[in-house]
Amino acid sequence: GVEAEKLFGGLKPWQLEALRRLDEPESLFDLEFFMHDPHPFYAFLLATRFGAPSSTALFSPTPSHHVLAALPNLLLAFTQNIDTLEAAVGLAQVCYCHGSFESVSCVRCKRQASDFWKQLEIYAESSSSDISANIPLCQYCSFDSSDDEEEDQNDSLPLLKPDIVFLGESLPVN
Repeated sequence: GVEAEKLFGGLKPWQLEALRRLDEPESLFDLEFFMHDPHPFYAFLLATRFGAPSSTALFSPTPSHHVLAALPNLLLAFTQNIDTLEAAVGLAQVCYCHGSFESVSCVRCKRQASDFWKQLEIYAESSSSDISANIPLCQYCSFDSSDDEEEDQNDSLPLLKPDIVFLGESLPVN
């Protein structure tokens, strides 16, 4: 509909094509699918800007978020939301039960990446012929690009992923 056109209208044709590769909507947040083909998820992030620096964020807190923030005795808020809008209204103590877009880590070594959005912006400017060359990867993991295994080549990549719980992952411990 119109909302989808607004949200995804700024994507390049190869990014829209990546989203069309989803066999079902749930695949967008499926770890196995992401490891095999991260392009649809990265296209989704480029469209929604979830987790992006606040200057480029597309979504803002709702009146409900502001009501929660105004509660004088609220010491800790629990949420299944992953969008961090609770923190945007000033809630100091939030437990994100399914993780959040607040941080990004390597799927292989679990180290946090501070340059993810910078890498994603470079990836966003890629042309269709070189999209894999600029995919956001962990700077700490060693990656042997000479490995020519064609089957499941992305499964071994040190991909960067927001610290949200994907289907196929356990809930965060802390």
